[in-house]
Amino acid sequence: MSAPGRSAGFGTPFPSRPGDMTVEFRAPPSAERGRQAAAIVIAFLVIGQLAFHGANTAGYGAMAAMADLCFAFTVFAFGRIDALFWRRTTLPLLFLAAAAAWAALPMAPAVRAAFAIPDRVAPDLFDGAMLSLLSHIALFLAAAALGYRRHAVRRTIAWLVVAGGAYVVALLILRESGALAELGFLTTKGQVRFAATIGNWNAAGAALGMIALLAAGTAGDRLEALWLGRRVIGMGYSVAFSMMVVLCAAVLCAQTQSRLSTGLTIAALLVLLFAALSRNGDHWPRTARVVALVTIGIGFVAVLGMLAGPAILGRTGLIADDLDGRMQVLGYYGAASMQAPIWGHGLGGFVEWNQQHLGPANVADYWMFGAAHNVVLQLAIEAGWPCVVLLGLGLVIPAATIVRVAWRTEIDLPALSALLALALVAGAAMLDIALNVPAIAALAALLFGLCWGRALRTAVPPRRSEA
Repeated sequence: MSAPGRSAGFGTPFPSRPGDMTVEFRAPPSAERGRQAAAIVIAFLVIGQLAFHGANTAGYGAMAAMADLCFAFTVFAFGRIDALFWRRTTLPLLFLAAAAAWAALPMAPAVRAAFAIPDRVAPDLFDGAMLSLLSHIALFLAAAALGYRRHAVRRTIAWLVVAGGAYVVALLILRESGALAELGFLTTKGQVRFAATIGNWNAAGAALGMIALLAAGTAGDRLEALWLGRRVIGMGYSVAFSMMVVLCAAVLCAQTQSRLSTGLTIAALLVLLFAALSRNGDHWPRTARVVALVTIGIGFVAVLGMLAGPAILGRTGLIADDLDGRMQVLGYYGAASMQAPIWGHGLGGFVEWNQQHLGPANVADYWMFGAAHNVVLQLAIEAGWPCVVLLGLGLVIPAATIVRVAWRTEIDLPALSALLALALVAGAAMLDIALNVPAIAALAALLFGLCWGRALRTAVPPRRSEA
């Protein structure tokens, strides 16, 4: 039972004082249909990008960015966005815009001349990188506008699970039929470690882990509704489908042999399980909850071990050596970020910069690196530390709002699964290339925006709450 002034769910307001009245303005049917359509479109749009090399090529990246921008502009133009929403999002938006502007300034010859900024190492790659950055900012804000509406988080995540489930099933069919290799998604080495349709094992592990978490949150939400007697037609099928997606996505994640992504996925699933069993404590005793937690947790890990045990254990003996090597890489690129700490070497120019700085002493170690394996260091190398700070402020403010509201209220399982998926990809981006893949960055922007919009709505006084 929630305390007075708290929320029964992440965004379902109660009157804050006795005698207060909560006024909910329900949207007309046409608006509800529009939001349902928006949830379907963005879910399949973002998940669909994973199928095309994660939109991690110049052509696919440009098409994905334009599609994301078109979706965002459609939401802004036809979404009937409340003025209060714009006021509450102004400060983070200003920081994000300032970060993009800082990255763009050195492209102007007058600015380079005025501040003695060296020429950019790969000016021809700037347009694509900037388009990707702006599309993710726009998608983040559009998702926040969607999340500001009633039921948007649960609805959009449900469609993400449908789209993610279709993607996972397609992966299984294509893999077992050998079509993935024929389509050029896997190299000979990649056939040992599953790289999905992204082409990078660690990025594929992060994407599949995020899908597994979202499916687990949806399954838990449906099971909770059944437990409490809130039956809806087709809910049993939804639970079965979501559980299938959880298992298949988790197994494929393990078969990428990405130890970080697999470990974070298993840990996050156990956290979600603990949160699910801790809810509705009045309906069953603590002992039963503990027994269920241990039984289900051990059972899931055992099934995952049987289906993907060799993949999980195949590279565990190399963890210490690989971690030492990764720390060496981060040290190298951390020092490199201080060569041009203010303006960087040019957005999108990391690969060219890396090639230009190879020598006899480091060519054997760094010639194959297309990313710094740390999203913060790579942005600092490309656009300078001020850009990192501005972008960080634009993201930390929404994150603080989400954490503050989630701490005060009882967050529902789909929203919690989204936050855990964000934590997974953020952790993977510190040691791998997860957020360097545009499709994964788009999925993260969508989930982050949805959670921010939901938090903004919950923080609004009840009388101002909108449909």
